[in-house]
Amino acid sequence: FWNRGSSLLRSFIGFTIDCTSSWWVFRIIIKIISHSILDYLTFIILNINCFLAFIKYGIKSICYRPFSGYGEDQDLNYPFPSICKRILENKNSELINVWGSGNQSRDFIHIDDCIDGVYKTMDKINDGSAVNLSTGKLTSFIEFAKKTCNILGFNPRVEGTDSKPEGVFARGGDVSKQNKLGFQYSTEFDDGIKKALTFFEKKL
Repeated sequence: FWNRGSSLLRSFIGFTIDCTSSWWVFRIIIKIISHSILDYLTFIILNINCFLAFIKYGIKSICYRPFSGYGEDQDLNYPFPSICKRILENKNSELINVWGSGNQSRDFIHIDDCIDGVYKTMDKINDGSAVNLSTGKLTSFIEFAKKTCNILGFNPRVEGTDSKPEGVFARGGDVSKQNKLGFQYSTEFDDGIKKALTFFEKKL
């Protein structure tokens, strides 16, 4: 949620801002979309409240629906960095495991693109309407792991781990509205993986 008033005040709800010492930039770590229906309903209620606030009080806002945001300095509790790091630590192994069936899919969008999307669209909607921040491309965890292994130059078997949770089976965004508003992602997933591997190689 991006609140746009007459002053320079800007406020994010559902996002946390993390300033990394290595890049000296602000990173928006996505919190608004998660695995539970409850969180989805919470977003819908927020969207409705923003619309009512505009109708009744003229409060200008826009609701963002970021999909699977990722970045090389993301917390290891998230799938993207943990998979990259695990594969790097097990380079040249014959078997790589991912959680769940491995067929669950996500719309991975780099955090830099999320920030770019906010900057390019935040002054184009006033009534609290929702805008996706997404690529429109689904990648399964098995495909993700295979891409990472291929970049590192080895070709193991990649299998799921049924005893581990997989969350929502598929989550992807429609890019038509964001494109009309002038935002298109620029970081291809393979390039994002390469950045993450370079980042982790320096730490290992």
